Amino acid sequence: MNHLQTRAVANGITIRAAEEGSKFIGVLEGHAAVFDSTSEPFDDFGQPWVERIAKGAFARSLRDNPDVRALWSHDSAAVIARSPNTMKISEDEVGLKVELHLIDTATNRDALASVRGGLVDAMSFGFIPKVVEWVKGE
Repeated sequence: MNHLQTRAVANGITIRAAEEGSKFIGVLEGHAAVFDSTSEPFDDFGQPWVERIAKGAFARSLRDNPDVRALWSHDSAAVIARSPNTMKISEDEVGLKVELHLIDTATNRDALASVRGGLVDAMSFGFIPKVVEWVKGE
């Protein structure tokens, strides 16, 4: 399993106004992943399975590769923020916390409008797993 995986979490996105006089049009905050919660069921291998993300799962990646890009719809051509310049990304007690400071681009205006209008209410993340542990459930 060495190809890109994506996961979404509907944990809500908060919109904040940008600081007056800043170069930003708005700030989006939320969690791209939530620790210790069961995912929706997958059925990639002919047998249903779920996954949970353990606390600390992102610590090494954030430490070793702090240059992270926020993509609109996982499209590498649609970068809406990038750490550390326009994105703050960290682990907190809930999960992978993301704060996106949006500059004035067409994609960012569309993203902000989609969240504001309730069309988008979740964040997600992409990853390539380095270690996979399968635990048989009940």
